[in-house]
Amino acid sequence: MESEGAGIVTWERCSRNNFQKYMETRMKMKVKELKQETMTVTEYEAKFSELLRCPAYVEYEHVDIQPDLTYVEQPMEIIDRKEQVLRNKVIKLARVVWRNHNVEESTWELESEMLERYPHLFLE
Repeated sequence: MESEGAGIVTWERCSRNNFQKYMETRMKMKVKELKQETMTVTEYEAKFSELLRCPAYVEYEHVDIQPDLTYVEQPMEIIDRKEQVLRNKVIKLARVVWRNHNVEESTWELESEMLERYPHLFLE
């Protein structure tokens, strides 16, 4: 059984994290390298504010929004499993990363329900 917090690092997750770190570093460098030179104080402040609030990239995915402005959550992968021991029974849980959410927002779900609804997540 995998320990809590352990997870499989997929190529997609690794490349996404590295790209994000690269872009954050690049933006920090742009802010540090910003010089007033011939700009007025107002122009300089505007450029500085623009660099702080506008990321160099926007990552998005298409989300099917229902007429009532909701969307269906889709699980992407199971990153951990554990058994929760109660007084008289053991509950198997799976930690699920959901689409449109990051790993920190993953949730513990009943393994039996996940297996029933999303059997493809358990194929190895």
